[in-house]
Amino acid sequence: MKEETGITIVTAFFNDMIIFTEEKYKEKIQKMRKNKKTKIITFDLNKKFSKIIKKIREIQENNEFRKRINPDEIHNLEYWLPEYVLINNMKSYLIKTAIIKKMIKTELVAWIDFGYIRNREILNNVKKWEYNFDKEKIHFFNIFTKRKLNKKLKKKEDVYNFIFNNDTIIIGGVIVGATSKRSLYKNIF
Repeated sequence: MKEETGITIVTAFFNDMIIFTEEKYKEKIQKMRKNKKTKIITFDLNKKFSKIIKKIREIQENNEFRKRINPDEIHNLEYWLPEYVLINNMKSYLIKTAIIKKMIKTELVAWIDFGYIRNREILNNVKKWEYNFDKEKIHFFNIFTKRKLNKKLKKKEDVYNFIFNNDTIIIGGVIVGATSKRSLYKNIF
């Protein structure tokens, strides 16, 4: 039976957590989490997804791709680290995996990137993350500026400009939704 309140977080710092990681990080995560309720699932990303990583690497090393990237942005992980790109595209898959394996005991589930909480000040003394999210929707968070609101995506090149300039609108680091919406998670990313 699911709890009525609360959110299970798939990676982060508070609430119940399910963390997908490599074996080499398991002990460090256990120390960080101390006595907090945590399930750690280890898997070998490079072994399990080697073909996909290889394809992403081919794209990242492609000269046509590289010359489109804004030189000021080329240092960002998404342009040169295939494992980072893969993990970012696996978020909804990992959420759905946790739901299917019945690892989540709350009605809501959230993905929060592990690096999202860089220090204790960011938590602002929050001990339990709760909000009255609409359970009929999957929630994303965004960054809007007046400039971005005025930009229209009229053609494919407009989308490419956002990609190659690392111009963020939807924050992929936080996703919240009801576990009952699991069929939708496969279509998010």
